[in-house]
Amino acid sequence: MGIEEQVEIRQRLIDEIEADLIGPRKGATKEERAVEVLPGNRNPKNEYVAGVLFPGNWEVSDEDKEQESGGDTDDEDNTDSNVMSDKLFKPSSFGLTCRLSPETKEITATIEYGIYSALKNNETKFTTFHRTPQTESFQIIMEKNTDEVKFKNNPNFQINYTVIKENDQIILDFYVMNNAEKKEINYWFDFMFQPKIFLESMNDEKCFIQDRTGLTQEYFPASDAHLEILFKDKISFGKGHLCSLTWDKENIENRCINKINTTFIPQETSDFIDHTPPTTELESVIDMTALGTCTDKTKLRGMLEPLIIKYKKWADDISSEIDSSAGYTSEELGIIKTQIKNTDLVLERMRQGIDLLESDEKAFDSFTFANMTIAWQQVHGKWAANNAEKGEIEGSDPLEPIYDDGKKPKWRLFQIAFILMNLESIVNPQSKFRETVDLLWFPTGGGKTEAYLGLVAFILSYRRLRGADTDGVLTNESFGTSVIMRYTLRLLTVQQFQRAATLMCACEKLRLDKKFTFMCPDCNGKTVSSKNEPCITCNAKGVVRKWGNVPFQVGLWVGASVTPNNRKEAKSVFWKLKHSRDQDLSTITDKNPYILINCPWCGTKLKYTDGKVDGKPEQWRLWCSRNSCIFSKHLDVDEDLSLPVVLVDEDIYSRVPALIIATVDKFAQISWNPKVKAVFGKVNTFCDFHGYYDRSLAKHAESHTIAKGKKPEEYISNNIELLPPDMIIQDELHLISGPLGTLSGLYETAIEFLCTNNGIKPKIIASTATTRAASDQIQKLFNRDDTMIFPPQIKTFGETFFSTVDTTKAGKTYLGVLATGKSGLTVLAKVSAIILRRIRQFEEDEEYTKKELDPYFTLVTYFNSQRELGGASMNFKDSVPDFIKQIHNNFDDSPLLPSSVTSSTEISIEESEKEEEPKSKEEEEKITKSFETKWSDALRPYQFKDLVTDELTSRKKSGEIPETLRKLSDSIVKIPVNENKYSDNQPVDLLMATNMLSVGVDIPRLGAMIVNGQPKNNSEYIQATGRIGRSSPGLIVTLYSYTKPRDLSYYENFKDYHSNYYKNVETVGLTPFTLRARKIGLFGIIVGMIRMAIGGNYSLSENDDAKNFDQKNPDQIKIINKIKDAIQTRVDSIEPEESASTVTNIINLLNQWTKDIERHGEILLYREPFHPDMSQKKLEQNMYLLKSDPTSKRQLISTPTSLRNAEQEQNFFYVDSDEDEDDE
Repeated sequence: MGIEEQVEIRQRLIDEIEADLIGPRKGATKEERAVEVLPGNRNPKNEYVAGVLFPGNWEVSDEDKEQESGGDTDDEDNTDSNVMSDKLFKPSSFGLTCRLSPETKEITATIEYGIYSALKNNETKFTTFHRTPQTESFQIIMEKNTDEVKFKNNPNFQINYTVIKENDQIILDFYVMNNAEKKEINYWFDFMFQPKIFLESMNDEKCFIQDRTGLTQEYFPASDAHLEILFKDKISFGKGHLCSLTWDKENIENRCINKINTTFIPQETSDFIDHTPPTTELESVIDMTALGTCTDKTKLRGMLEPLIIKYKKWADDISSEIDSSAGYTSEELGIIKTQIKNTDLVLERMRQGIDLLESDEKAFDSFTFANMTIAWQQVHGKWAANNAEKGEIEGSDPLEPIYDDGKKPKWRLFQIAFILMNLESIVNPQSKFRETVDLLWFPTGGGKTEAYLGLVAFILSYRRLRGADTDGVLTNESFGTSVIMRYTLRLLTVQQFQRAATLMCACEKLRLDKKFTFMCPDCNGKTVSSKNEPCITCNAKGVVRKWGNVPFQVGLWVGASVTPNNRKEAKSVFWKLKHSRDQDLSTITDKNPYILINCPWCGTKLKYTDGKVDGKPEQWRLWCSRNSCIFSKHLDVDEDLSLPVVLVDEDIYSRVPALIIATVDKFAQISWNPKVKAVFGKVNTFCDFHGYYDRSLAKHAESHTIAKGKKPEEYISNNIELLPPDMIIQDELHLISGPLGTLSGLYETAIEFLCTNNGIKPKIIASTATTRAASDQIQKLFNRDDTMIFPPQIKTFGETFFSTVDTTKAGKTYLGVLATGKSGLTVLAKVSAIILRRIRQFEEDEEYTKKELDPYFTLVTYFNSQRELGGASMNFKDSVPDFIKQIHNNFDDSPLLPSSVTSSTEISIEESEKEEEPKSKEEEEKITKSFETKWSDALRPYQFKDLVTDELTSRKKSGEIPETLRKLSDSIVKIPVNENKYSDNQPVDLLMATNMLSVGVDIPRLGAMIVNGQPKNNSEYIQATGRIGRSSPGLIVTLYSYTKPRDLSYYENFKDYHSNYYKNVETVGLTPFTLRARKIGLFGIIVGMIRMAIGGNYSLSENDDAKNFDQKNPDQIKIINKIKDAIQTRVDSIEPEESASTVTNIINLLNQWTKDIERHGEILLYREPFHPDMSQKKLEQNMYLLKSDPTSKRQLISTPTSLRNAEQEQNFFYVDSDEDEDDE
């Protein structure tokens, strides 16, 4: 695939958008377009939707106003008056503000524009519109404070400018005005089309200087000092007014430039930040299979140390370069040197990691395990994806972790460095970096997930090996949940689960590998022949595997609408599918116990019959349909294998998978569901039939039928101790904001408390879209004082040892459109039609290969709310196909044009917009026939083609999302399945999406997007547009609304913003202990911590234990005091001003609980039972401690069921307190 051809395709799309929206459109060359002639059915006022200056008093008609309110405005943003909206809708001026050096005496201003004349042919009576190019030049004298100069060609047009001299610079405000007035009869020459302002210095002097007062100062006044250094070379030279400003970067010299100009469709191409390719010396560092098969610790050190050497040299070179640089102030040099010290920390920690691998056998084995599992995950994952796409298995399973083309899977340098850097703080609980939050920043699509998964594989192995006894037999400390990966949106959670499922398959492959299998503890670990045969040395039958006989599993822990709460619900879905006409798994809309459409190991499409409740312990299990897959029911292996996934909440609590992928808001369940304690290792019993549980939850020996002659002790083990999670991975940290972020910070108090073991807290890893004020956010959310951003950025954004700004590759190109005279919905439909139609025109003309065109074939439209998407969706059904039919291909429309203009008369606007009638019926038929023939020719097969549309929003049922993602991967390139068959792809033409798309969607083929309005958060904008252009030069068109001041400001500063948008991400404000947050969630974390932490004989976990809470019980008091101390310590650190009131709240809430026990006694439960075993009458007599329904009189204390919806569902709770709430 030719990147150069794709850059050309993108540029042609940009040219087409500009020609269709602004004009001039007609003509094969620039010269022909300058004097274009439009047929009468295409008057320029309707044809062109931007870059038009109307007469000053041109009022907005009722029809226009109806069109203007086309559902694309947002009430809270619509602060302009109606008068201002009218002025913006039909603008009569535009201009710019720039700054010049104080020595500047004068500059040249040139205005280029076009005017149209409506000419009626005296013979045919048909109207045509003729463009005449116009140019006006002016000398702008700086000595004049202000001036107004009329145009020579049209005195109704004029320039206005103001010169202000201050602080050793000149500020120039420059405007072009249309002062024509609407009269009874009006002519087209009173409209200015396609105007541009060109300002240029005299004698090519670099007189235009940097403007530091743009968008950053308006919306981000407290900018981070280090970020200012990183983006120091991203210079702005001013802003537009109802337009945007642009300049040629190549002309910048000493932060000055010699000319600037306005544009109505600004564009900016972002830097392409790529991972640094390894040098020859670093090949050994990134070779997964070489690292994974290494058996000599000294040799492994030799393979890894070149990374240390090269990174140190890079840091030393940067330090030397800074010392000799004259381009920084002393303050800036101080900041840069601080960042250089961070590279020393990276070096120190990587060295610690390598030392650990040499000194710790278990760490060494776990590191090689991680390398091999990721290698297998990469190879098998790619093979499975190809098979899934083709619908058939190609060849046989890979025998070695090597790609089809013979290449080996390799790390990116930043991935292996990040893993090495974290090893010591994971293995050593006393590490000084244990409580450091390591924040990984790399551009969207850069490979952060693989870095996480490498650490996950290491930890999973290390926990298994660390818990082994001296004979190598794994103990209880080897099991339980090792890692929790948390996300904010279910889409990303589900998609990352699919990737993690492949990793677990790879872990299982190694666990089952005979090289690591069948150790006999009775004869010092000598091998046995197989699981079912006695040891060949001592005849013992006790066999174990190096990583145990318990499978590595990943659990998906999300909302009940996504996966089932229990096995009964899973079986219900199974039976529904069995008796339904369409038994395809993609038809499941909610409570989906399958989630995976294809086997993650081989890509075989799964069937409903591949799911079943089975096994010991009992679990909803999935198998692969392909008999030869190791995760098939039919393959004869040494264990009863199934796909290593846990998809039902009930099974997560009983199986406690090694890795859990969850949504943040799921953790609200600590208050409501006592079984959640298993996630934190708070269990003490294991049953061969039913898995882990807390003995306090049930008299388990009586809960199921016992096999004849079997005693409970034969299948129930007591005194089980599982460790809490070792690591928490928080992806997309920047999304933990607003109410969700505040409540997450509050609930993090409970999560850390439950994950802490003997004072050792879990390791926390995170990623983010921006590093701006990240340390403050992390401190508020996790109460960790130390944050380390990796890789450290020194002086230029994107330039680290591990990444580089690659000027040879094409970054994403952003376009901005601010339409005037048309509604936002109309412009959205028109821009969509332009892209959809033009790319198909390129395909029809066979100018490019299908592979080159494919990235632009599916157009993604991104909306800021479901309400806006809903309005556009209805509009799209008719408008986009209509516009596609209207867009012409510069075909010969000469039948509509006169053969000569000598016999024509100029007519008014009013007359030109009247219905035209031809001279005769015969002539009408002749023209129509000729026109339709050429029109039909131009449109060819797409004239009547129905658009294939889809959406990616929370309106989608969870079961529908995987199928939508699969369809988005469908290419226009037909893939050969075998010699006689090609795939029957039906690519999506138009995808409508909301913020669900902005997190975690990884569809490399997507190359074109429209963003309908500036998102409220810049991080969302970066993340959403980051889904585009991952494998091709991306194109993003942002449509701005003149009714939204914020949109207008971003448009007027388009170039400045898009070259600095990583700098301009908003800081995240979290206030987890404010009164409002405490009202919503404080009791939730208190009762959750109590239910999770107090077990055994004094358990308060079970639903009917609510009445057993006793502040006088010595055993309970110990735990309650620990909980109080944990909360107070946290609030003292995060929001000390809230400490006293928080402590008062805690006391009052606990006292309220005690009073409720005194009032209600035996009828007090925590919540309504899931499966009540009491009569309805008795059920209605119960009282419930936890309140989720504000209107309920039988629920007592408000407690959120979800962190995401807590603001809506929780409005109050009763606290008997003297605290003054007027300051809320």
